[in-house]
Amino acid sequence: MPYVVERRQSIQYDGTNGAHICGPWSDSGLTLISDDGETLVVAATEQLEYQATVHVGGWIIASPPGWVTSTAAERYAERWLELP
Repeated sequence: MPYVVERRQSIQYDGTNGAHICGPWSDSGLTLISDDGETLVVAATEQLEYQATVHVGGWIIASPPGWVTSTAAERYAERWLELP
């Protein structure tokens, strides 16, 4: 039986790239809720109730349309596999 996965994109928050994450990276699929340089809060543009909070060094994981989550760097390394 084959395993299948839906395509998802990920990016690490460095405290300075919140606008980039919600702009060019997500192709406007994410809305910036807040960004204080330590914590970033974003929401799926099409469904604002789907929000993700990430701290510096953590990862935003998104899948259009309308799905977003976040995870700490350690958990990202444990649970996610990056494909080319």
